[in-house]
Amino acid sequence: MAEKVEKDKKTDEDVKDRFLTCAICLDVYKSPKILPCVHTFCEKCLDNHIAKHKKPDEAPEEVEFPCPICYQPMKMNAVTSAGSTFNHFMFSLVDYFVSGADREKGLNCERCKENGDTGEGTNRCVDCDLVMCDPCCQTHNSFKVMKGHITLKISDFADPSNRRLVQSRTIYCEQHTSEPLKFYCQTCKELFCRDCFPTKHRSHESVEIKDAAETVTQQIDQVVASGKEKLDVIMLAMIAHNSYEKKLEEQVDNCKSAISKLQKSIHDLADNVAKNLLQQLDTIHGPEKKNIDAHTDLLQHKELGVNTSIEFLTKLNKEGHNVEIIKMEREIKKLQDDWDKMDENCLHLQQKLRVDYDILQPTLEDTLKVNKITSQWKSFKPKVQQIEIEDTDLDWSPKLNFENLPLITEN
Repeated sequence: MAEKVEKDKKTDEDVKDRFLTCAICLDVYKSPKILPCVHTFCEKCLDNHIAKHKKPDEAPEEVEFPCPICYQPMKMNAVTSAGSTFNHFMFSLVDYFVSGADREKGLNCERCKENGDTGEGTNRCVDCDLVMCDPCCQTHNSFKVMKGHITLKISDFADPSNRRLVQSRTIYCEQHTSEPLKFYCQTCKELFCRDCFPTKHRSHESVEIKDAAETVTQQIDQVVASGKEKLDVIMLAMIAHNSYEKKLEEQVDNCKSAISKLQKSIHDLADNVAKNLLQQLDTIHGPEKKNIDAHTDLLQHKELGVNTSIEFLTKLNKEGHNVEIIKMEREIKKLQDDWDKMDENCLHLQQKLRVDYDILQPTLEDTLKVNKITSQWKSFKPKVQQIEIEDTDLDWSPKLNFENLPLITEN
């Protein structure tokens, strides 16, 4: 029994870390809002993030900002129209798992509290979202109007098998609070109940929620499949990128090793030579290393962005309520459009630098000739196009005076 409880705790924490934690504040979501790329953040965290990107005298609807996870550029007017809406599915998950965690803290019966009494909250109605003691729960279940409601023990909320019960719960109309949502108006793109039909949707094209959710579910499957294809492309780009970085670092290391040997061979005078060579190497290598690091960060965020989107949509598809799934339709279509428009060529870093080092050539003269560090730069284009090569040699050949010093001779 103790092992099962410990396993349930681990499951709860894993879900919280993967799905319920805001990437900005690193805490459980509070009023989660979703962007068109289907990444979710606390409402306050998102507002603060957007505010940081607002320029002076810039109209609110013109503010541009990147998604903190995938760096997808967003514009407030587009986000507003596409729906920077509350993530109802995340609301449900937070409610479900936080309730599971709170079961050990002790909850009070909400019905007893209304009557001025105190009772231990041991049960919860999934449909009413009420915490009740055992007597109040029995009374609640005895009412005919509550006949179809699902009540669970607080201690059972962590059981994964009960998630299906929560998923199949009844969600009621916001206007007619006693009527469940049953239909989806394809004209208005709204969910509605039986009482909404005569006044709002009589002449509109409508379908049952189940059928509408099935359509969106298929769209989710297509978007997830598309995301996996993009993920494969990103992974190939990362492999090529890492290979390029490794080769470049090996070349740089070889250059540094050769320079170090030079430093030892000509003692104090060679120290100055080696120092200058290292500085030159850093000058060549430094900017490209910054480009590599920046591109690494970009690819990682792209990978994270696609992965987290896939995980969220897969979770939504398996465990989301039909209402929650339907309310994601706009974001799903927008995400598909964004992935279709993803410029795969931009995932590949322009591998335009190669560095090498020519070994020093000692002579029998009174000077030591130092060969140059060479670098080859090439303009980068996609593989489907012709690649143009432009060679640029960076020369540094100082004349070092060896007067009054023994001549350096070849062995």
